[in-house]
Amino acid sequence: MRASIFSLLAMLPLALYSKDACDSCYGNPPTYCGKPCIRSILYGEYFFASVREDGLSYAIRSNDGNPLNGKILEPTDRWRPGFRIGFGSHLAHDSWELSGDWTYFYSDLIQTVHAPEAPAGATFITPIFIDASSYAQLLGGKSVQEAKEQWILSFNSIIFSLSRPYYLSKELSVRPQTGLFAAWIDQDVDVTYKTYAAPAGGGNDLVNYNTFIQNDTWRAGPFFGGVIDWYIRRKFRVFGALRAAALYRALHFSQRQVSVGNSGGDFRISLSEDAHRLQPWLDSQLGFSWGTFFRHSRHYFEAGLQYEVQYFWHEFESRVLYQQVTGTQDRSLNNLGDLSLQSVALRLRLDF
Repeated sequence: MRASIFSLLAMLPLALYSKDACDSCYGNPPTYCGKPCIRSILYGEYFFASVREDGLSYAIRSNDGNPLNGKILEPTDRWRPGFRIGFGSHLAHDSWELSGDWTYFYSDLIQTVHAPEAPAGATFITPIFIDASSYAQLLGGKSVQEAKEQWILSFNSIIFSLSRPYYLSKELSVRPQTGLFAAWIDQDVDVTYKTYAAPAGGGNDLVNYNTFIQNDTWRAGPFFGGVIDWYIRRKFRVFGALRAAALYRALHFSQRQVSVGNSGGDFRISLSEDAHRLQPWLDSQLGFSWGTFFRHSRHYFEAGLQYEVQYFWHEFESRVLYQQVTGTQDRSLNNLGDLSLQSVALRLRLDF
């Protein structure tokens, strides 16, 4: 009797282990190890993201009187929270998996720099978004004492994907993926320069130069990619993903420049454009996770950390129309800046 009790106690851990993770139950294999009851997927990510974009430089800080010799000023990186929520289904046909998710991110960056009043002909802050007439008065009179830029970005994306895992071994799988991707990116850039002394030739004591740029875009198109899952130990996996697309993109662009307080009177510029073009998009992911079956293998839970980078080519459009510094070449009419968004996410998933 005593021997049989000890035998049962010795077999109990093996029984519990076999219910939770047999050798063929790594992660999410086709048909979930013969568990047709698991069909639905819910997942979510809470992430912190940082955005960078070309074309947002708004001033040059110089200390030697040369307006083009100094440090370029642009918004600094700051991490902001965002989220992603998604759903999916394990299809009964040939172990295909269908999923869709929505991502939201919002960033509002403000940067202000100050400089003492410079003597005539010297420049401590060289403005970039300013008309030539106003800049000529600054060269012959007083310099800019304050430069400020506010950059607001609102990001929304929706993705629908279809994939199927192919197991090269019981620890390594490759999952080709295709689907549709759509994103809405709205940006507002507000640049202000101020000088607190009258320019040469007269004018008010306070001269204000303001440029407001609006970029509202949406894009949509098919994407292709794949995911690699490597189960390094029981319940632990390392994964990586790469997706790319050529998207149809629509842009609404407007730019207004206003100079108030000049000796030659106020100066205003108003530009607008609606453009349509193809835009490349690249998305890469890398992370690791831990997952387990529970409730007699009727449900599956996974938690992980993920690093992701998305890259949009020629996302930001702005205009600098005039030659600002005597003896230099004219600036380009169209400035097109690439946008990158990197994030670190806590990812949770439930299959039931």
